[in-house]
Amino acid sequence: MFRLTVYRVAIIAAGSLAAASASAQNVVNFLPTGAADWGVGANWSDYGFGNNPPEGQFEEVAVIGLGGTAQVTTAFPVGTDTGPNGPGRLEVQNGTVQIQNGGLLGLSDPGSLDVVDRAAVINDRLHIQGGGQLLNAQTLTFGSGATYKLDLTPATTSPIEVNGAANLGGSLELDFSGVTAAGSYPLISAGSISGDFTHVSATGIGAAQTLSLSSAGGVYAASLNNVPVLTIDRDTGAATIENPHGSPYSLDGFSIRSALGALDASAFSGLPRSGWENAGGNSANIVADTYEGPSAGSPSDALPSSTPLAVAGTGFWTLPAAPAFLQATEELIFEVTDPTLGPTPVRGIVEYTGTKVVNNNIVLYIDNDGADAGQAAMLNSTGFAQGVEVYRVSSSGSPLQTDSWIPLEGQSGLDNDTWQVSAQSDSTALLEVTEEGSSVFDRFTRYDIGQILDSGFSESGLTFEFLLDGDSTFTLGEVVFVSELPDADPANLGDFNGDGIVNAADYTLWRDNLGDPDESNINSAGDGGGVTQSDYLVWRDNYGVSYSLAASTAQAPEPASMAALAVLLAGVCCRRVNGLMT
Repeated sequence: MFRLTVYRVAIIAAGSLAAASASAQNVVNFLPTGAADWGVGANWSDYGFGNNPPEGQFEEVAVIGLGGTAQVTTAFPVGTDTGPNGPGRLEVQNGTVQIQNGGLLGLSDPGSLDVVDRAAVINDRLHIQGGGQLLNAQTLTFGSGATYKLDLTPATTSPIEVNGAANLGGSLELDFSGVTAAGSYPLISAGSISGDFTHVSATGIGAAQTLSLSSAGGVYAASLNNVPVLTIDRDTGAATIENPHGSPYSLDGFSIRSALGALDASAFSGLPRSGWENAGGNSANIVADTYEGPSAGSPSDALPSSTPLAVAGTGFWTLPAAPAFLQATEELIFEVTDPTLGPTPVRGIVEYTGTKVVNNNIVLYIDNDGADAGQAAMLNSTGFAQGVEVYRVSSSGSPLQTDSWIPLEGQSGLDNDTWQVSAQSDSTALLEVTEEGSSVFDRFTRYDIGQILDSGFSESGLTFEFLLDGDSTFTLGEVVFVSELPDADPANLGDFNGDGIVNAADYTLWRDNLGDPDESNINSAGDGGGVTQSDYLVWRDNYGVSYSLAASTAQAPEPASMAALAVLLAGVCCRRVNGLMT
């Protein structure tokens, strides 16, 4: 069995199908039967030009056929020239090619990696680009830790061809920078395909295109789909649909779904075009429209190009309350049925315009106006209090101001022994770490950290991250630029009976006092003025909040989490161990 083992770096294959036989070409054999270095000339046979590591130049064919393991520790190109009898290539008949840390085997145009009817196992990273191919494997298995990266080209030939079964697993990374046209692109061709990639990512996809994957007839393929765009106005809640492509779009149905119940079905009108009818059963979770046409059997409507069409009026969408910390609240799903793509709905694009409300994350607010420009504060904008052990502000653009930064260490109201500034803080990163325990970040406590940027700063290149209590990886926060830093919320919203917890008892008190001219009977914990329907929304949005958390401090982490944190911060040269930080 041929086993292709890759350690931490990529095999890169670039080019096209090489000749199937080494006949009349210059064959150089890998001689050891055990593990040996590819780059040592004595490990290769001499075909008349001395013992040299093969580079696939002008018909040179490197053959691993004696059961040995060729270990690649530096960069070697293979297959850069084509002679009368075909291009150079690497042919693995019986043995292993092992790409070790720091090694790179580049199969350049028009080379290929020919497995010669053996079994191939990918345990780490396989990168194919420029039309290259992995050919003739008896079977191919992507292990759970494998990554298959492909730079797609307009070619219709599959970059991986397997004679038998292909077993999929691990990650798939696709780069569509080299293609723009919608259509299907083969990724793997095999006698049979089982399993699937557990993580898929893609770059280079057009602004109004989506990706779908399919497996049928022994071909695993990626499809780029041109789709329409649903636009939601955050300020009004109205919705439009637009075909941004240069030609009419074939459409015979669409749906808009919200798992959080953010829709008002009464404001949904559907496409204002002849032949369209509401599908029925519309609710706060889903609305749908279908094309019935001027007569029975009408296939689809041709949606005109670049014309926004209103499908829902004011109040159709309302930002829903978040059910959990970090859960997305702009969560609409837009699906369309395009008969040219088959009966299965495909995802459309959802865009939000207008004023964005960050309501489910910890936010770094930065003043961008007047004399206070560059002043910053951290505030948890959610109703879910979080214990924070570390925060980090990074900038790849404007320099951070360490002199006017006011760390939490030493601030009034905070334990000076809890927060400590990392010695590695500089103009590119501000890092502060709790020596033990964590501080509670909630919507009732604003953490001011001074002027971290000079006036005239660029708003690009800033990143805010934090480490939650018990976590071992950073969570990405939000960076929001404002003309004035927001105030923290009063520490009693929705707590109408003043017991420190927003629960059903507060609802009862609101109901019993609805219509009062002031809020004295509900602990002045509404939105001001009298007791009105809007105070119900205050109670709803704060349900479950315990205001006693605002003054509490989380327990110190267990030793295991301390060790995990030390590993995490090693990358920024900062350690928090036994009360010491270096």
